[in-house]
Amino acid sequence: MCVRKSVTMVSITSLLLLVGHHYVSAQPVVPIIQTIEAPVAKRIASFPLSITTEQTSVLIFPSNIKSVDRGSAALLCKTVKEAPNVLKIKAANDSLVATNLNVFVADGTLFPFSVRYQQIPDLLTLDFTDPKQSDDWHPVNVSKYGMNEVEVQQFSDIVAGLPPFQRTPHSNRIGSMRAQVSGKYYQQGILFFQFTVENQSQLPYELDFARCYIRDNRSSLRSSDLEKEIKPLYVHQVEGNTISPQSQAQIVFAFDKFTIANNKHFSVEFFERGGDRNMRIKIKGKQILRVRPLLPYLSDEYSNQSFNF
Repeated sequence: MCVRKSVTMVSITSLLLLVGHHYVSAQPVVPIIQTIEAPVAKRIASFPLSITTEQTSVLIFPSNIKSVDRGSAALLCKTVKEAPNVLKIKAANDSLVATNLNVFVADGTLFPFSVRYQQIPDLLTLDFTDPKQSDDWHPVNVSKYGMNEVEVQQFSDIVAGLPPFQRTPHSNRIGSMRAQVSGKYYQQGILFFQFTVENQSQLPYELDFARCYIRDNRSSLRSSDLEKEIKPLYVHQVEGNTISPQSQAQIVFAFDKFTIANNKHFSVEFFERGGDRNMRIKIKGKQILRVRPLLPYLSDEYSNQSFNF
């Protein structure tokens, strides 16, 4: 079948070349100018926002504010510590020239505003947790091809509830405690490590902190060259950071994708608060490569369930 198809393609190509030769011979030579159209940018409408100097406008967003870009220094903006999804804004003076404001929030959404001064604004409090604000305006999803912070947290919480599919590598048993890698997943540039921590003792285990780093296998190197600490994007921990006696718990770390050379290893350490039952797991580079794609796995394991993201 493949041979017949190849012969057919060669025949068609030869025929087209022959026809083209006769056509070109019969026509005058005309220079060809290829026109390439520039891509047309999608126009995004900005939400009209009026502010004043004597009163504070309050904007409420669906998730925590990550960044605020002001078009003018005359825009005075401040986030609220107790409510990180709330932005307070007012004008520095009444001569504020029309400008713009862009607010980036943790769910990967951009809220663009066109700002102008108005002595008495029409609205002082705007709630953007309601997705339906206007027929001709909507926020912009700027994380279309990546995973935003909220999604990383949601996926980590889901991974914590998945059944383990491996039991190694694991730490040494310290005081009836042991930690092991029970799952590794990858999705949209994010690595998820699922750890199972077993407490077979009669005392609760209180997790103080965990430390993750890439370490060189050659101990003769200087300490500055020996290891590189890696900060997780998110950690799903057990409630109260406490593992009850005769029980176990799942802890999930989410990292930006990384790989390591054969002469290095990825090390994860768990430290006990007020105790010495500290555990360390060494993960080789080839073990990191053996991950499962998260979404197809979820589809197979939970085909009858739905998840809201």
